[in-house]
Amino acid sequence: MDKIYLYISEKSLSLHPSNDKLNKKTYMKLKLQAFLLIILGLFIITITGCKRKEAIATPTPTPNPTNIKFLGHKGAGDNVYEDLYMELTTPSFQEALADGMEGVEIDAQMSLDGTIWLIHDAYMTNIWGLPHYNPCLYNLHDNQIEQIQLCDTVNGNVRHDRIYKMSELISQWNNTPGGFYLDMEIKQADLDLELDTTINVTYGSMDTYLFQMADQFNDLLSTRNHPDSMLMFEVDDTTFCSILRSRVPGAKFFLFRYGFTSLQDYANTAKALGYDGITESFSNSYVNAAGVSYARNLGMIVQLWDPYSHAELNSTFAMNPNFIQTDNMDCKKDLNVQ
Repeated sequence: MDKIYLYISEKSLSLHPSNDKLNKKTYMKLKLQAFLLIILGLFIITITGCKRKEAIATPTPTPNPTNIKFLGHKGAGDNVYEDLYMELTTPSFQEALADGMEGVEIDAQMSLDGTIWLIHDAYMTNIWGLPHYNPCLYNLHDNQIEQIQLCDTVNGNVRHDRIYKMSELISQWNNTPGGFYLDMEIKQADLDLELDTTINVTYGSMDTYLFQMADQFNDLLSTRNHPDSMLMFEVDDTTFCSILRSRVPGAKFFLFRYGFTSLQDYANTAKALGYDGITESFSNSYVNAAGVSYARNLGMIVQLWDPYSHAELNSTFAMNPNFIQTDNMDCKKDLNVQ
């Protein structure tokens, strides 16, 4: 409570009637003045009341600078999370950038007509539960893919969208001021596992399929408004890399291969094959800070993917990779970095 001071003159303090310098009239006058001052003070206290102390906000910690770049996995996250938009859609990419991601990670497959589309699984029913057929995208023509309407429900949140072409994402990349990192995983392992006769009949082999896809990327990237270094490809095919390097010389290529037992072995293999980096799950048992440091000292760019929780983000961040792919759009706030 604020203190209110009532100042009374030395004269006014001499109120005792025994003071022979004051007659009774003067004494009564001073007594009245003192009484009025007291009343005035009480009135002021009543009007102003106790001044409430304003709540002191807990200061927000200043974000720590970091050189690690964050990529939105499949845009703003996998379909299993409660994101506003569905995975691998241009609205999802825009959401990731608005949330502070430096770029996005996407998955690419090619149709029977040689068009590159954004889709993760080999079989679309694995994600969307299409009831009438169980197609692989590379078994479909463009006009069939364009008719597919996507819909899913997560915790009561119903989302609708469609499958997007790579050309739409490249256009978004070109038209975004300053650009963003665009990491493109060429879906290969899934296709190998689910390979049927169609891809052999249409393309002759997986290699031919990848060569044609590389040519398609060359066409899509003939116009680039941002540095080539913002373009990254995850693939396990050196010929695919060679074709693209001829048109996009500054792009970065990451070996995406399973079966290693250490990051050191992974990095040595990638280096010998001419790749720029490696990409691996943060949760793999052999992934650790020492392995990441070894790879980086070897000149490799290291991507680790899909930490989500606070503990996962912290452990991945502590390994100090070049890039972290995540479904958590609050990752920077969680780590207090910028």
